[in-house]
Amino acid sequence: GVTFGEALRKIGYDGKERIFAFNRFEGLDLRVVVGIDTAKVLTPIDAKIQTTAIAYFASLGCFLLVSWFAAERIVITPIARLTRSVAAVGRGEADHVKDNNVAEFAPLVRAFNEMARRLSQRNSELRTMNGRLASLARTDGLTGLANRRTFDVQFSQDWVRARGDGAPLTLVMLDVDHFKAFNDARGHLSGDEALRGVARMLSAAATGTTHLVARYGGEEFIVLMSGVDLAAGRAFAEDVRRLLIEGAIAHPASPRRRLTASFGVASAIPTLDDSPDTLVAAADAALYEAKRSGRDRVVANTDRFAGGANGTFA
Repeated sequence: GVTFGEALRKIGYDGKERIFAFNRFEGLDLRVVVGIDTAKVLTPIDAKIQTTAIAYFASLGCFLLVSWFAAERIVITPIARLTRSVAAVGRGEADHVKDNNVAEFAPLVRAFNEMARRLSQRNSELRTMNGRLASLARTDGLTGLANRRTFDVQFSQDWVRARGDGAPLTLVMLDVDHFKAFNDARGHLSGDEALRGVARMLSAAATGTTHLVARYGGEEFIVLMSGVDLAAGRAFAEDVRRLLIEGAIAHPASPRRRLTASFGVASAIPTLDDSPDTLVAAADAALYEAKRSGRDRVVANTDRFAGGANGTFA
């Protein structure tokens, strides 16, 4: 056979590109040249390359499509479900993360559920603590009654409601008689216990009603009675005074030798021209009159919002 040592591509006389290969015979001044149409050589090769490329990219496309479908079904969809379930627990719409039946995610689901359980437990503890704090903020620490702030808020709300309904609003104020002397004679611990006893008697008298009983400050208490007139307020005060007599709490520094209290009662149907403070002042004036006239008694202010020496008391 003959081995051609060189080759080149040239345009022939007919204008077609050919590949020429040539070689020289040793010992002879003779050369052999062979030419072939370039298209005949390259067209099958190009076709083969094109077919191979199409098959490759088709296979790659099928692989990517199958991979995407598998990822969607096996990974993305379960993760999306898990994410929605975790988010629902975080918003408080569910109490646990749902199992998405993917074995690989089972440890993650268990971890989230444990976290959800602890979070629910902590939220429950926080709600309980917040409830206790709210109760403490509304309650007098010594007597367990409503405190002054709670009374002020409720009084303002009831005042507006009574003004709209045209209903009466009544206050009963009471002050323990000679309380400083009680503390001096029996000590502050006994004084605290005496105040708790007065609080229990007020609560007992208000049982079954919507009256708000509050510690107003020191040894002074106040009762807010919505929809109740002056006569009913005075009757309530007399009931509490009677309970104090029956309780017979010893008071060595009192003329009566027992703990007593003085009561002031005032009532009104609020109007747009009125202020809640005027009703408090009227009840306070009645209480002052009870103190001035001998203590251990109930005095009602019968003049609407009258106070001090200008009031009419009964």
